[in-house]
Amino acid sequence: MASLGRILVTQFLTDENLDTAFVAWNGNRFDAYFIAAALVTNRDFVICPYLTKNKALRGLRIVRAADRDNKKARCWQFLCGIAMTGLVGLNLEKFVANFAPDFPKLTGTIDFEREQFDPTNPKHCAYAMRDSEGLYHAITRAQQIMMETFDAPLSVTMGGVCIRIFQSHIPDGVLIDPPTADLAAILSRFVMRGGFCYINRQYRGPVWKYDINQAYAAAMRECELPRGGALRVVGTMPEGLTTYIVRIRAFNPRGVVPFYYRSLDDKGRLRSRFDATEILDTWITSIEHRQLLAEGWTVETLDCWAWPGAGFKMTEYVDRLETLRTTCEGGPSGPIGTMVKATGNHSYGKTVEQIEPIEYILAAECPNDALPYYGDGSDPIEFIYYRMDIDRKPKDYHQPQLGAFITSHVRMVLRRAALIDPAAWLYADTDCVIFSRDVSADLDIHPKRYGAWKIEEQGARYEIIAKKVYTQIDVEQPKRSAKGLNVKRLTNEDFSRWYEGTPPVQDQIQINNFLSVMRGAEMYRKQRREGTRVAVPETLEG
Repeated sequence: MASLGRILVTQFLTDENLDTAFVAWNGNRFDAYFIAAALVTNRDFVICPYLTKNKALRGLRIVRAADRDNKKARCWQFLCGIAMTGLVGLNLEKFVANFAPDFPKLTGTIDFEREQFDPTNPKHCAYAMRDSEGLYHAITRAQQIMMETFDAPLSVTMGGVCIRIFQSHIPDGVLIDPPTADLAAILSRFVMRGGFCYINRQYRGPVWKYDINQAYAAAMRECELPRGGALRVVGTMPEGLTTYIVRIRAFNPRGVVPFYYRSLDDKGRLRSRFDATEILDTWITSIEHRQLLAEGWTVETLDCWAWPGAGFKMTEYVDRLETLRTTCEGGPSGPIGTMVKATGNHSYGKTVEQIEPIEYILAAECPNDALPYYGDGSDPIEFIYYRMDIDRKPKDYHQPQLGAFITSHVRMVLRRAALIDPAAWLYADTDCVIFSRDVSADLDIHPKRYGAWKIEEQGARYEIIAKKVYTQIDVEQPKRSAKGLNVKRLTNEDFSRWYEGTPPVQDQIQINNFLSVMRGAEMYRKQRREGTRVAVPETLEG
């Protein structure tokens, strides 16, 4: 740490590098931890981590200690390329191959399974230098695409860039009022839910899998989004409402596809539920309400908030995204198409962001306007402080009703697909459905058009085991998923035994929460998984 600290001070945190952003691929899950640990005791600098409300790290901002009370002071940033581009799940090799093919990652130089990086080995140094060189050119290319296409430079996160692009394309004359505090609570607790993920039954045999092309971008174009301000409706709901949320109870004795919602249990705790015949007290959007009525559910309306007048659609914006991606140089999977796709995927995420008016600071000494951080303990934690930040208040784009309607639209598209043949429907996950027979004649099929279904599998044999757990069978290189596990370490026999009821067991090394590490926890922890379930720590050895 001392050596790393000296390198950072002499080579990175220099006057000529002020206002520079240093980028590492997957930096928020690795590099940032070491950088913060190496600098936290240095009295010349203060570290301001970019954290989400859930304390997920998004990057580091470092200022001189003399400027620690100046929020606009010039700084250095250490950022994560994955967060900046939104390309989650893409490794550096594939990112560079697509965005900077003249600087491919060196392969076969070092086997990290058997050896460590050796700075005295010229081949290892060349390997590291090529990684940095390739990443620089790839990130530069990604930034160039965003500037030329949307006049928007990359920032700390792709979501922060895309929400501004989204705002600039809201139709003229559309005003969106922020929800009141009580409405915002209903939206965030009940109405705003993620994708529909459900396994209808375990299955072994041929499958037909269909994915929605750019599901969430298409939803912005297809569904009516709330505009103006919401009013609480007392008594009977007026006819002709376009966008509203409604508190309901519902029943359908012939229900065959479960409805995903949230409600309170008998102890007042919020629970996610999947029920096919009964929906307990909950709040849903008008999109979901109309779907339930169309299916023949008996719906009891208990309360309602409505946005008067017609809603609006992001038609021009999504049309532009679709045209760009399908006609751009390099095709939909090339660098331009990839960044356009990422822009569509991250356009609405910030609308549901919840701001915590607290800034956390890592420093050798407590800034004048900050307080010691205690965490869950009775004693302050060394080097971690916090202060109230009045600038961290809801922004004009914090409109959770938009995100709630967009996500509910996609869930209902999946629901209607499952209802084509509930007996043959096997599985759904966010933007895909899987059947035991071909139902393409009943779906809007197109390989590229936004909002249409594309065929992913036609009769390939699979084992569907659990949520996000499945494998292709009878092929040499099967497509597989096993959330939380290292899939490469699983064999065909592991999946077969899992299908029969015996999940595989893996001992893993996991990175700890950033603030936990900064307050003294080990950077990594041992963890044992039994299938998708994390075993209690006492089962670990060592």
